[in-house]
Amino acid sequence: MASWGTWVLAFHIVGVVIWYMGMMRSATLLGSHASATAAEAAVYAKLARKMLFVGIIPGLTVALLTGATLLFAAYPEGFGYFKKAGWMHAKIMLVLVLIGISIFLAVSANKVADAKPGDLKATPFKAIHGVLGLLLLIIPILAVVKPFQG
Repeated sequence: MASWGTWVLAFHIVGVVIWYMGMMRSATLLGSHASATAAEAAVYAKLARKMLFVGIIPGLTVALLTGATLLFAAYPEGFGYFKKAGWMHAKIMLVLVLIGISIFLAVSANKVADAKPGDLKATPFKAIHGVLGLLLLIIPILAVVKPFQG
């Protein structure tokens, strides 16, 4: 039987996958809004808001709660371990970037409901999509390889 920490880690991974799915899809939909017709733009706006409530918020909540549980409860060495774990400091910093991106996407998804096609520019959303892809490579490498171990 798996330990409770293994279950928490499994749900952490599921939460991150759902969160990422919501952010990637929202960035794509909001970027597509810029060059859409009025009818398409209305659909993109509706779907972007839906991604907020079925992807970003639930995934973010599960990922942060399970991540905090793992951070503070799952390691028998206690908090002292993390004072020396530079990889965790880097990971937490990058997760804060992801939270900032989530907030930006949420604000944009709410704004786009009243926007006309072309009011939003596609460039920031394309950049966000690229940054998300890069962070999707870096964060798991930090978590598995654990560089900067003190």
